[in-house]
Amino acid sequence: MILLSICGLGVVACQNTAVSSEEAIQSKDSTILQSSAILTSSESITDTTSATTDTLAQAAPDSMAVPKPVNKTTTPPKKKKKRPQLSFDDPDFDFGKIMEGEIIEHTFHFKNTGKADLEIQDVKVSCGCTVPSFPFLPIAPGESSIIEITFNSKGKLGKQRPAITVYSNARPRKQSLQLTGIVDTPRAD
Repeated sequence: MILLSICGLGVVACQNTAVSSEEAIQSKDSTILQSSAILTSSESITDTTSATTDTLAQAAPDSMAVPKPVNKTTTPPKKKKKRPQLSFDDPDFDFGKIMEGEIIEHTFHFKNTGKADLEIQDVKVSCGCTVPSFPFLPIAPGESSIIEITFNSKGKLGKQRPAITVYSNARPRKQSLQLTGIVDTPRAD
């Protein structure tokens, strides 16, 4: 079997093993002319690689069919990632005016309005006077839960604004809650 190269377009095989050099050149020229005629007459071929493969497939016998290349130019559309969404009923709580030493407890209600399980990863507070309590288990889409906050006003006076930061797997990753109020001291009448 003799293999011939067609100007960088691929390989053509001749079944006749007793082919002279002159016959091989004529066969090569004939295949190149066929390739040129096919390429120039086809107006719908835009990809030279597939045109070359088609030409070689026509020129080669059935036993040596050339596979068509896979078109990798089209990419499937990106799927939106399912994410949880943390939604608080009210992220701010004003406890009003209290006397020093009183303990305030408040519950922040929230709901997972997203499409994946919500995980509360951590709750940080701005001072030691505030203690959070939050769920450690994932909250399914559409489900609600709570974050409980205890504020101890001992040693605090005046306007208080302890900040609470909730870290979760939702977007945005952190959300702020706020306690506000005034701590006063008892006065003698």
